[in-house]
Amino acid sequence: MPNHFHGILVITESHNESQLQGPSPESRLMASSVGSIVGQFESICTKRIRDLGQSDFGWHPRYYDHIIRSEAELEQIRAYIVGNPGKWHEDRCFHKEA
Repeated sequence: MPNHFHGILVITESHNESQLQGPSPESRLMASSVGSIVGQFESICTKRIRDLGQSDFGWHPRYYDHIIRSEAELEQIRAYIVGNPGKWHEDRCFHKEA
């Protein structure tokens, strides 16, 4: 999609020492938390996108997350993601030309 993307993040259980101790005093996010992972992803992507000349690139201030609880739900979400680009013409932002 030109104005957003979908992804499935799989977090596996890990018991390293930094996770058991919690966040450090200088960080509000727990290492390996969804917020931390999304923040790192956005940071890396922003740098690379701006290096390509898109100096006005920026992220929406929030993201949507959802816990997938079953194999059936996972398959439904995968089908939605695959079919989503075909619905781009229905997106409200697509029709905003300023």
